[in-house]
Amino acid sequence: MFVRNIKLAAASVLCIAALSSCEEFLTEYPSESVTSLTAINTPSDVKTALNGVYNKMTSVYYYGRQFLFYADYKGSDLTVFSLGRGDSDFFAFQHEENNNAHENFWRYIYNDILQVSNIIERASELGELSASEQTALNDYVGQAYALRGLFHFDLVRLYGYPYLKDNGASLGVPIITTVLSADAQPTRATVAEVYAQCIKDIETALPLLSKSKTNGMINYYGAVGELARICLYKGDYANALKYAREIINSGV
Repeated sequence: MFVRNIKLAAASVLCIAALSSCEEFLTEYPSESVTSLTAINTPSDVKTALNGVYNKMTSVYYYGRQFLFYADYKGSDLTVFSLGRGDSDFFAFQHEENNNAHENFWRYIYNDILQVSNIIERASELGELSASEQTALNDYVGQAYALRGLFHFDLVRLYGYPYLKDNGASLGVPIITTVLSADAQPTRATVAEVYAQCIKDIETALPLLSKSKTNGMINYYGAVGELARICLYKGDYANALKYAREIINSGV
């Protein structure tokens, strides 16, 4: 019995040692998110956090389905034959104060705004970097600014009147450019103020962004395309044409 106990103890020690030595090999962190423990401390962390933003954009409640179909649902070019399934309440205009309010657009897009604002804030706190690291970081931060402009633009088109209705004087959505506390209650800005913030963020992004193509991620020309569309919706046709021509004439 004594010998058997010694053998069991020895086996336990070997198992613990083996598991300890395999810990690094077995531990894998998701490429599309970061934990609060690792946070953002390197350009690589910034890229990981940015991947998380793109991942969330593919949600069914955003570019994964509902946002892309929203105009068709509310227009006359599409019919939902089977009510009570999927997005039929969009088609049936079943919007009530406490039911079918479709808060997911608001919730998901503002969560994305929170994430990119956090990326921008934390990236500014990184220490000294090599030239290649700084170039990569600039591109990541540029993407965060361009996406934040896109997110506000999407929100204001959903929750505000068209700019040309009253030159943006009516209320749009809250403008969020910092990481807010959980109990913050920001107020709505005007449509004109939201458009101005969209343009400001994208103009900030342009000198930081790469002109190279990376599938699934925004680059310089994608941001210029955003500006063209925002100016078009704003009625600033001269700049809409200017930005569109920049893309067309680039030959990319």
